[in-house]
Amino acid sequence: MVDVSDPTEPVFVGSYNTPHTRGFALDGTIAYVTDSLTGLHIVDVSDPKAPEVLAVQSLSLSVSGVSVVGKMAYVNNQDRGLQVIDVSNPKTPEFLGTYDTPGNLRDSAVIGTTAYAIGSSGLVIIDVSEPVATPYLGSIDTPDFARTVTVVGTTAYVADGESGVQIVDVSDPAAPIILGSYDTPGTATSLTVVGTTVYIADDYAGLQIIKVSDPTSPGFLGSYDTPGRALDVAVVGTTAYIADLTEGMQIIDVSDPEDPVYLGHRNTLNAVYSVDVVGTTAYVPNGNFLGFEIIDVSDPTSLDILGTDRNLRDVIDLKIVGTIAFAVVQSFGIRIMDVSDPKSIKSIAWLKTLGNPERLTIVGDRIYLANHRFGMEIYDISSLADPMFLGFYLTTSFAYDVDVVGDTAYIADQVSGLHIVDLSECPKSCAADLTNDGILDFFDVSAFLDGFGNLDAVADFTGDGLFDFFDVSAFLDAFGAGCP
Repeated sequence: MVDVSDPTEPVFVGSYNTPHTRGFALDGTIAYVTDSLTGLHIVDVSDPKAPEVLAVQSLSLSVSGVSVVGKMAYVNNQDRGLQVIDVSNPKTPEFLGTYDTPGNLRDSAVIGTTAYAIGSSGLVIIDVSEPVATPYLGSIDTPDFARTVTVVGTTAYVADGESGVQIVDVSDPAAPIILGSYDTPGTATSLTVVGTTVYIADDYAGLQIIKVSDPTSPGFLGSYDTPGRALDVAVVGTTAYIADLTEGMQIIDVSDPEDPVYLGHRNTLNAVYSVDVVGTTAYVPNGNFLGFEIIDVSDPTSLDILGTDRNLRDVIDLKIVGTIAFAVVQSFGIRIMDVSDPKSIKSIAWLKTLGNPERLTIVGDRIYLANHRFGMEIYDISSLADPMFLGFYLTTSFAYDVDVVGDTAYIADQVSGLHIVDLSECPKSCAADLTNDGILDFFDVSAFLDGFGNLDAVADFTGDGLFDFFDVSAFLDAFGAGCP
């Protein structure tokens, strides 16, 4: 801050430092400073020699300029749009939501009840007279970095890094409460809940097992120190399967949780970050360059490799639904594959996303993707060959995991803990809207006919890989049904 009362001799008065300042606005004696890593800083500058921080509102990365009109602060987010924060009480700002703008937002100005935003898609004019609609229900900050979340009934279990496991009552989404916690010896990165037992992948501390019959007082049951770094755990029956980074997949008998016993392991050719098991078949991502393996684990002492896919790299999460595999490929997106024949894995579709996708959950015909700084994204996969983006929810820092129960999503956000989001108003898919404009018209019919003539997957409405009368009939039925 500089005193310019004498323009010929400006005098330094004071300063407030943020590591990555991107924008600034002044409203009376309150300064609003955006920082690309930490969010919106609200600073009292009534005494320029001693500025006082009133609050810091965490926001996702890529924030830039900020403007303040009345009780609202409007922050430009390059990747997601115009973010709105209620600053009527500067000490307790409230994030209200985001006006999604097409393309990359570069700058904006707000005059009265109208915002003018400019970006890669040109000028967008937004009516901001009504509060931005947001599906946000509630949140609770956990002590450390929230890595993964699993919800059972009205209880959420959060793997919270160096603070172990946080057990949260989410029966009232607007006011979640931490019921209890268990500080593991390592860094809790992932967990699985079976009844009243929680199995924790605890990084260098291996597998930790705790009882949660009384969630206010969880207790230690047993542990098994794996040779590598336990990053993920799946439990089927009385057997735990652990993604142990450089030591592959470890298989542990947990029939007696107080005395886990080693059964076998699979040394993969590269690091293992996650594991999924269906029946007696394990699906194991094989590090940075070597895709994933499908393994028969019916005899843990003598594992049989059923099939491999070496066409992928950087697979960090893998989920299996029936005979369909969904692989999260870091810095790229999601690959959808048919694994009904492990010896002949077939690609169905690539779903390209922005950023660094982390983990996903599949419920019905929806993918819910925790996409790091891009928050939670939702895709319609009623047509596996043609996934459709439905919407997103932007958390305040980095979304690492998501679980969905009914119409509610629970997101593990690295910095701000657990976010609870209402999904009931999520856009419904409209299969016949091939132009994705929300309207069924001649252009959709034309798009179908073009696809049909070119044997494009967009016209394979029955999903059988054939292009015939049944696809035409299915399209006409969807077209006649209209959009929700």
